[in-house]
Amino acid sequence: FMAMRHDTLKQAGAFDAGMPQWGSEDLELCVRYWLLGYEVWLAPAVTVLHYFRKSNPYHVEWGAVTHNLLRVALLHFNQARMTRVVTALKNDANFAPAMAYAVESDVWLKRAEFAARRVRDDDWLFEKFADSCEV
Repeated sequence: FMAMRHDTLKQAGAFDAGMPQWGSEDLELCVRYWLLGYEVWLAPAVTVLHYFRKSNPYHVEWGAVTHNLLRVALLHFNQARMTRVVTALKNDANFAPAMAYAVESDVWLKRAEFAARRVRDDDWLFEKFADSCEV
């Protein structure tokens, strides 16, 4: 569950339309909001119910999941971090088509737009959350 003020949504944007299907869209939104100067808060007391199934009632396109991870890195990370993500994913069976799809998309235009508007860089982000994740 996510909630935000309408003016924040208008200024920072909603889910990235360049991400097909699902996978990492929430990650991208949170990274973008932090880098644009917003704060993202977690409400640990909230309980979200999820209906778990033995199989998905829809087709999961794993290439889209790989693409979306790449897109987060291409949109928001510096060269060194982009390289780390690419290196981590390059042996994935979906890597080549996912990367081709990403670099042929609007990712470079969006990257430039976000870079012009952001008030924090990814070094700040990874420093902020250094205790939360290994990088």
